[in-house]
Amino acid sequence: MKKRFLMAAAALTLAVSTAAAPAAALPVFATTISAEDSTSLYPGEQEYVEIDVDSDVDGSQIKWSVDDSDIAQIDHKTGRANLIYARSNGTTYVTVTVIENGRITATKDIKVHVHHSKNDDVHVQDITLSQHSIQIAKGDDYTLTASFTPSNATNQSLNWSSSNENVAKVHSSGRIEARAVGSATITAVSRDSGHHDTCTVWVYEGNHSSTMKHVRSVELDESLTLTAGQSQQITAYLHPHDADDRTIYWTSSNTKVATVATNGTITAVAPGTAKIKATSNDGGKSAVCKVTVKKAKTAAELKAEAQKKAAEEAAAKQAAAQKAAAQKAQQQAQQAAKAAASGRDPQLLYNTTNQILTAARNGTVTVKAAQPMAYDINVATALQMRPDVTLVANFPFQGHQFNMIVPKGKWLASQLTGGYVSWLTLCAQQPTVTVQMLN
Repeated sequence: MKKRFLMAAAALTLAVSTAAAPAAALPVFATTISAEDSTSLYPGEQEYVEIDVDSDVDGSQIKWSVDDSDIAQIDHKTGRANLIYARSNGTTYVTVTVIENGRITATKDIKVHVHHSKNDDVHVQDITLSQHSIQIAKGDDYTLTASFTPSNATNQSLNWSSSNENVAKVHSSGRIEARAVGSATITAVSRDSGHHDTCTVWVYEGNHSSTMKHVRSVELDESLTLTAGQSQQITAYLHPHDADDRTIYWTSSNTKVATVATNGTITAVAPGTAKIKATSNDGGKSAVCKVTVKKAKTAAELKAEAQKKAAEEAAAKQAAAQKAAAQKAQQQAQQAAKAAASGRDPQLLYNTTNQILTAARNGTVTVKAAQPMAYDINVATALQMRPDVTLVANFPFQGHQFNMIVPKGKWLASQLTGGYVSWLTLCAQQPTVTVQMLN
């Protein structure tokens, strides 16, 4: 079993905040997890990983998880140390999380790369540090990062050292502690090829630092889904928002899947997943956004989708038109039924009134109705004005044709209720009003 103690500092500090101000101020946690950023293994190998947490937490409060258990597995889910087992070729992440009083106070991602075999290794040809000269106030810290050439080098592990640990001490994660006024050279050496790079650190008295607003944490959206070929810019939110140094460095865990520009614009390259990391220049605080890239649709697929959408819209439009037509027909039928039940046809009654008033002396007015008649005040008044006129109404009822005869001199006004009288009421109350069934 390959045994390696990973005891360096990752300096990932998360400030816990709430959406609304509580009644009493909540404590601000400043927990640090120290461990290497990455490790490289071959299938069947295992590595002992031990972390250091600068907080008095129990091992049960330290949680471990792995993104892809087909690539690598962990021995247990809690504690200050763990075994990582390499299973198959690929890259995944082991995440260590500290939970204090029910709140996440720190988290650390350890990149695990499992190779096919030693013959498939891509060797480091050069490394470049994120800074080559920095000034740090005494008592502060700063985290250096390194980029590798080629970017897909197999073993991206580094050995860090300081020329003067009394002035500046460096941990295996690249975190520098400013201990005393003076200068020191920080060196990072590739474990694979021996290539190295340096950064000069100048430590000054900490009066300036006490007035600076340092970055306490970085926040990103947790996830993003894109289609191959698509681009989208994401924003890194710094806390506090008015920190003096707001410089952010962007990196991608898998540039074959997604790349990221210096302004946070992510470009989806090919299907798969990648972790986009934003790291603050001040303090090296970081956050990760998991990007999932889906396969781009072909022209034929896009055309088929457009046709399907057009067909669905046409069907919906037709269904809506049919529903509206049905509702209109139902409304008309209800209105017709209501009119038929009452026999109140305003146009017919108007025409009947005019025919009575213009009829020949001692004449007979015959009207043909589509339903049993009802008479209104206008017809009653016309018959009163023309007592010499006989009114005959012809209408269908229950499959038969009827004539209803109102004899001359008949006064109907006394029979009206609400301005109308139905033919059934008129027949029941006026014996002189007769009804003849014609068939």
